[in-house]
Amino acid sequence: MAVDGPSGRDRCEGIHGSSTSNQRSILRRSVPVFVLVLMLVLAGCQGYEPSVTPSPTPELPTPDTPDPRPSYEQGMSDYEPLPTPENTSADTEANTTKIQLEVIALANEERADRGKPELTQDPRLSDIALNKSWMMGEEEVLHHHTGLSGIEQHKKANYNCGRGGENIARTPISGDEINWDLENDIVYINETALAKVIFNQWMDSDPHREMMLNERLTTVGVGVYLTIQEDEERGTRGYLAWSTMHLCS
Repeated sequence: MAVDGPSGRDRCEGIHGSSTSNQRSILRRSVPVFVLVLMLVLAGCQGYEPSVTPSPTPELPTPDTPDPRPSYEQGMSDYEPLPTPENTSADTEANTTKIQLEVIALANEERADRGKPELTQDPRLSDIALNKSWMMGEEEVLHHHTGLSGIEQHKKANYNCGRGGENIARTPISGDEINWDLENDIVYINETALAKVIFNQWMDSDPHREMMLNERLTTVGVGVYLTIQEDEERGTRGYLAWSTMHLCS
């Protein structure tokens, strides 16, 4: 807190006075006193500064200071898993867990090429992402607020995300991603090819790519849910992959 005080000039004028005769009288009577006063004048007029009471300087954290935010293991004892579907692959032979992990692997390859930190997969976050994909697939609506928003999901599951983001995608499965065994009525999914398509959907969109490569977001969960797409008029059947990526700091 600053305390105002008189200026240096005011102090000098107040000490010198304004009467010449009085000054001569003082000199005749007491030369030592004059010398002492002169020393005080010179000392007080060389850059006077108002008195200041300094504010306490805050202590800066050292490199060894731990992050004050709770870790993922701290405060997770109350974690409550959101419901997830028993079957995530419709009537196909797809391994959706493999698709999820391959999407994360592709994202980490891209991040490494750009000098970004690696994403760490958290199974709990993958379950939360799968819950969103399931809701979108069942309602056939691609939207961040289908079911619950990402923030609402984390809150309901008591999951400590910190800063986070969500990518979603709907992918028709065709071409190299699917193989029909008509004789045995079995549908095989090429998990590696499908993961590449889902990853490229996000990479080809500026906001989705920026979210996936954000260096401040280092924890990830991906959920993939397959649904059947029937066309009764044409008598055909197809498949859709509903995908969600949750990223947290």
